[in-house]
Amino acid sequence: MEVFLGAAGIVLLVLLQVYSVHTAVGSLPHITLDRHQGEKIQLLCNTEGWFPKPELQWISVKGTDLTGRAVLTEQEADRLYSLQSSLQVFQQEADGITCLIRYGEEKVLQTKVHINGEFFTRVTPAWKGLSAFAVILVLFCILCVPVAIFYSKKKTDNLKIAKQNLEAECDDLRKEIKSKGFVLKSEWKEMQDKTADVTLNPDTANKYLIVSEDGKRARYEKIDHGVSSNNQRLDTYHFVLGREGFTSGSHYWEVEVGERGDWKLGVCSEFAQRRGHSDPCIKTGYWVIRFQNGHELSALTDPVTHLNVLHPQKVGVYLEYEGGKISFYRVEDHCAIYTFQGNFSGKLYPVFHPGEGDLVILPREG
Repeated sequence: MEVFLGAAGIVLLVLLQVYSVHTAVGSLPHITLDRHQGEKIQLLCNTEGWFPKPELQWISVKGTDLTGRAVLTEQEADRLYSLQSSLQVFQQEADGITCLIRYGEEKVLQTKVHINGEFFTRVTPAWKGLSAFAVILVLFCILCVPVAIFYSKKKTDNLKIAKQNLEAECDDLRKEIKSKGFVLKSEWKEMQDKTADVTLNPDTANKYLIVSEDGKRARYEKIDHGVSSNNQRLDTYHFVLGREGFTSGSHYWEVEVGERGDWKLGVCSEFAQRRGHSDPCIKTGYWVIRFQNGHELSALTDPVTHLNVLHPQKVGVYLEYEGGKISFYRVEDHCAIYTFQGNFSGKLYPVFHPGEGDLVILPREG
């Protein structure tokens, strides 16, 4: 009877043990870094105390199952299972790796690890043995901060000084360019932005001039074309005026003069003398430059101002009404030819004398 009871006691104990581990839920999966090399790292996932044996999975942040690439190791002690799985991942998939334990019916324990991409450039493969070195490095960096700040400030100051010197040199260069009579590119563009649509008025043309239908071209011929006389037409000067007059603002236009040996360009007042034999000058209401004899360039002031500049192929005329300026430029190299200064009143008209050959008003470039 004692033997029987003893045996029964043993059987009962075994049954109780089996029952107690029949549904053992193990630990939450724990992820550690096992190894790092270049753009790859190896992760370990550990969990223990399971019965029955659960399923371990690796899942990427995109939901991709990475378990097939992992190596699983399992151990059993006292009928409880411990699992260890190692997984090698690349930099582009390391952020958001999950180790997941499935057990029972749709029951899950999981742990997710986030590894920033900077880790791959900062952590060396032998990271486990570098704790002391890291401390020394931190202390070194702390000591270096004041030095770095000093040199950074010094570099900034040097750059600021260099910039100031460069700006001063640029200012000097601009002044030198202007002193030579040339216009800066930015200023030239500002003038061209004020380009006016100038056309010639045939009703003002001298009887020896022919004006094209589009009003952009004039030609002198030694033939009296028998045009009718009117109050607008110039009877002595071989001039033609622009159709549009200006009473305010800034206006720019360009004229192709080419290689001809004689021409006149400028602006005249609506009150300018159009009849009789007098020289076109400021007193008679004309602000004009003249080219003659194939080499003489002058401004028709009183007395005439002779200009020592190269003969232009194209002439730019810039009227600044409120500023009281009429300026002439050699378009080829943006060089100033001459500037009239004064006070304007009434309407001002562009004025042209083509000399020999055609004189052409150019369209705006671009």
